[in-house]
Amino acid sequence: MTNTQYDMVGIGIGPFNLGLAALAEPLDEIDAIFFDKEEKFEWHPGMLIDGTDLQIPFLADLVTFADPTSPYSFLNYIHKQKRLYPFFFFNRFDIPRQEYNEYAKWVAEQLSSCHFSSKVVDVIPKNEEEYYEVKVETPEGIQTVNAKHVVMGTGSIPLVPPAFEEKLNEHILHSSGYLHKKEEIQKGKHVTIVGSGQSAAEIFLDLLEEQTEHHYHLTWFTRSSNFFQLDQSKLAQELFSPDYVDYFHSLPFE
Repeated sequence: MTNTQYDMVGIGIGPFNLGLAALAEPLDEIDAIFFDKEEKFEWHPGMLIDGTDLQIPFLADLVTFADPTSPYSFLNYIHKQKRLYPFFFFNRFDIPRQEYNEYAKWVAEQLSSCHFSSKVVDVIPKNEEEYYEVKVETPEGIQTVNAKHVVMGTGSIPLVPPAFEEKLNEHILHSSGYLHKKEEIQKGKHVTIVGSGQSAAEIFLDLLEEQTEHHYHLTWFTRSSNFFQLDQSKLAQELFSPDYVDYFHSLPFE
């Protein structure tokens, strides 16, 4: 942070802002810097279960759809790891979730604009929002940078039913922390999973496959009447295309 004047400051370094940082890196006309309070990039570390795959094809990585020539693509990551041929023989578009996390960490480590252990504590508009003063808490203390634009990586917060908000402990936990507590969970005599989403299904399957080793009773509660496969039809996928987004925003409010 030798420079204190930037075109853009990114708050949070998840996949969205990490992709933005990778795309901005080679552009001389954009001077950008990104901050995240965590020590390093980790993508849903509590749910990187063995055998789970990313829901979308590897082409939807951090950069490819915006810039297929970017050196920060998933294909270049595999190439740099000297695993391009094994990946080709793998012959699948969907990749392991753990592999995607390693890829994103590889990108983050190469970008000088990404700063971890750096928590943004305040954003102050200056000169009628001509620029913003951004205060960052770092291991060296509070530092200040100015930027014309601020990009918020909103991230996600685990959703806990109100009845459980004050009761979370080592025995009652949210799925986002599953792997961190898995060994303790498997010491129990009875494990209950509540929920009908993909995370609940993945945790149930993971525990089911190891049930005979630990001898716990396993129960899964869901309010859904059945389970639905992920919609992979071409029409559903088109909703995420830039052309459809432009069309949607052109529609009248009504």
